[in-house]
Amino acid sequence: MSKQYEAPFKLEVARMEVDQRLSVAQVVKDMDIGRTAVNRWIEQYRAEQLGKTGIGEPITAKQQRIRQLESENRQLRSDSVQLYERPFGSRTAWASWCSMKSGRTPRRFGCSRPDRRFPHDPHGGR
Repeated sequence: MSKQYEAPFKLEVARMEVDQRLSVAQVVKDMDIGRTAVNRWIEQYRAEQLGKTGIGEPITAKQQRIRQLESENRQLRSDSVQLYERPFGSRTAWASWCSMKSGRTPRRFGCSRPDRRFPHDPHGGR
């Protein structure tokens, strides 16, 4: 099983080669880690410096924050779509809301008067 390293350690190793201009061989020797892993971290660090996502988990704080915000954004969009498609969870709940607002039984699970429709009804009150 391969050893797992934390993002701050990967970032430090990548910076040794990129920023401090040490050779990969020297970094591998000093840190006692595999050459393949070091090359992968350097490649990812350079990609992230250019604003790209790189491969695997992000190692810079900026890219980690971007990933977190992207994940939150996906979740909020999903929640928004679900609320828009079914604001009351079911057609029966929608019918109950309509009958409560209009004081009469709705036609075919929709409000019978246009002014009584819920403004976000994706079905147009039908």
